[in-house]
Amino acid sequence: MRISEDSDMYVSGAERMVQGEFPQGRDFLYSSYMLILAVVHSLGLKSEFVIYLHFLAAIVAIICIYRLTTRLVDNHLVAMIAPLLYILWFKFQQWNLIVYTDAMFSHMVVISIYALVVSEKIREKALAYLLVLFTSLLRPTGIGLLFAVSCYVFYNVLKSDGIKLHTKIIGVLMLFLTFIFLLNAVLSHFIDSFIESYKIAEIIYPGIPLFVDKPTSLVVPDLANPPLVRLLQFAVENPIFFVRISMIKGLLFLGHVKPYYSTLHNIFIAAFLCPAYFFAIKGYRSMGNGKLRLLISSFIAFQFLTVCFTSENWDGRFLLPVLPLIFVLTSVGISGYINQQPAKTNKLNERV
Repeated sequence: MRISEDSDMYVSGAERMVQGEFPQGRDFLYSSYMLILAVVHSLGLKSEFVIYLHFLAAIVAIICIYRLTTRLVDNHLVAMIAPLLYILWFKFQQWNLIVYTDAMFSHMVVISIYALVVSEKIREKALAYLLVLFTSLLRPTGIGLLFAVSCYVFYNVLKSDGIKLHTKIIGVLMLFLTFIFLLNAVLSHFIDSFIESYKIAEIIYPGIPLFVDKPTSLVVPDLANPPLVRLLQFAVENPIFFVRISMIKGLLFLGHVKPYYSTLHNIFIAAFLCPAYFFAIKGYRSMGNGKLRLLISSFIAFQFLTVCFTSENWDGRFLLPVLPLIFVLTSVGISGYINQQPAKTNKLNERV
């Protein structure tokens, strides 16, 4: 069990919550995790007790992964592959032992998505959306879950026959503008550090450049502009540099191998992830154009772009939230390979 650098921020925020002070500013983006710690402190327990909650959430997540996969494939043994891969990816167990948001966020993403997919009654849907909201406030990248769920809602609205066209357009525009507002608000706490990382050609945080030299000249956006505008302006004004570092970050994010890992470590990563990715792509293609496919792909795409626009972390923890969904697709791909057909995916897309 470990307390890491950011753990102090979560613990101090939790202590203020116990005293009746709700998180403000950047702390608000971690408010769900601080709330968990506040409950732990209120019970007279140490912060490290949250480790047990990480493992409890992991157990629930494993069950949700399996049940979500069984809705996609007929073969229950094949459906076991997804939760088995989840268990075998040792970094989940590693981060479970640290007072950090990453483990809880990764587990809760799966739980939230499963709750959303299986909900039918109004109460069930309300609970699912509350879980989504709770999960989105575990850490700043939780906005990616809101984005994915927004896409899921867009799909439902656009496919509904009982809603008039102009109402659909207004609803979609309102959701889009709301998301842009939230994204801009989140970026306001991090945009300065992003721009500084571009100046030193940072590929891996903290301050590690790879395959790119420090730029001699860059067009830096005006500080007076909104955060999202500054980010887009930097990309437009420095297109070649921005695309190059973004591609490298994205490849390191998905590939996960690092130059400072041991050769054996990198071989294990490649041997584990490459087959999983291969079958996940097959599984994704076999799913058709359903809303579950849109939900999964939009979440993965947002997390991927987040790393491309910011930095890969030295320990690779940003990959954790997307791997459970990739493992679900892996099982679907293996099922399709065995059966030479997309199993139950077409039926699934009609009902979820």
